[in-house]
Amino acid sequence: MNKSVGYVPDKPVQRHKIIMKRKPEHENVAPDIAAYRICEIIEVFNQFDVSYRPNYLNNREKQKFECNYDNVYKLLDKEKNSDRFGYRLFFASNEDDKQSFIYDIQVGNPYMGSMLAIYIPESVNLYDEADVKIIIDMFEKAAAIFNPFYGCVSNVRIYNKRIARKNSGQPPFIYKGKPSTVHWLNYWSEEIADCIGIDKIKKVLDEHRQISFDSGIFKIKNFALDAENESDMEFHKLLDRELGLR
Repeated sequence: MNKSVGYVPDKPVQRHKIIMKRKPEHENVAPDIAAYRICEIIEVFNQFDVSYRPNYLNNREKQKFECNYDNVYKLLDKEKNSDRFGYRLFFASNEDDKQSFIYDIQVGNPYMGSMLAIYIPESVNLYDEADVKIIIDMFEKAAAIFNPFYGCVSNVRIYNKRIARKNSGQPPFIYKGKPSTVHWLNYWSEEIADCIGIDKIKKVLDEHRQISFDSGIFKIKNFALDAENESDMEFHKLLDRELGLR
């Protein structure tokens, strides 16, 4: 992971996570289909440097894990609640949690849908050009393979400070068909974009030339939002208002 630092945000450390959500299929998914889907997802991240890959099964103790269809299928076949709630596996890139990407992969839940969550370690600097480029690449590739209806790269501090506290708890990322807030990186399906309003999105793009919206990915700036930067927080609030997310 790149260590050349162009900008360091104020302490405490700001954690980030990638979220991808896929709608429920309203039917149970067989373990062989679920194993195939999970392997597809893992293979995307195996394209990256070894320090980013899901190298370990992340249960109570981390275990070195070779991802192939047979190994994943054996794990899923042991799941006792799979018939009702789909399948869920945790992976890690490293034995050291502070240096590790944590992958939470859920597929085939007939009620909640499928979800991919990737917890980005503190050692990745989302205010550094090289690290940012890799995370954007991961986000784009995850969106392409997971086919979500919604996704984002969320600053955990901003979400907890600005969104969860305001709503007396932790609201869903999607509320009444729209995102509960805008993030640094966002994936919006056509359904989400229509719910926000295409005219609103076009107006925001016209007024803020640094924002891009391409292939469903809405990027508001070149680097991640900084929860301790007043200018970033004012910009975040402004975009939420302009997009009708407040």
